[in-house]
Amino acid sequence: MGGSLAFVLTGGNGGDSTWLVDCLQSVVTNAAWAADGADCTVTLSEETFLALVAGTITGMQALPYPPHHLPHHPLTGHRPGE
Repeated sequence: MGGSLAFVLTGGNGGDSTWLVDCLQSVVTNAAWAADGADCTVTLSEETFLALVAGTITGMQALPYPPHHLPHHPLTGHRPGE
């Protein structure tokens, strides 16, 4: 995988935190500016992130609304999870 992912974790004990995972350079950075320029930014609660990492919930379960409410993909016509 190439590119970078930013994770903005909300509601943690120390407040919100931002992590940048740079897949091209194998570097992880924890800084407020880390989401700037990321190829993809994922914002979720720290509680949800920890549950995803632990495997107690799936990515689809972490969505704040059912996947059938998501728009169709413009190229494939599918919704996420279909």
